[in-house]
Amino acid sequence: DIMTANPVTVTPDTSAADALWLMDEKKFRNLPVVGRDGKIRGNMTHQAVISFLAARYPVEVLNRPPRPDQFPRKQEGG
Repeated sequence: DIMTANPVTVTPDTSAADALWLMDEKKFRNLPVVGRDGKIRGNMTHQAVISFLAARYPVEVLNRPPRPDQFPRKQEGG
């Protein structure tokens, strides 16, 4: 009664992109990572993936505008 019966899981070989897509599609906040032996290896969260990408690619991630599709009408700043 406490746990979800037959939860959706990913394997350690699942790409971050596939896991994020699945979390978005199913509206999950996290996914259990399960090895071939059926044992839980960890838990993937969207925040963990974002933090990983920001650490690896700080310029590309941290300099992104909040809404990349939105452009300023005039130049601002120096």
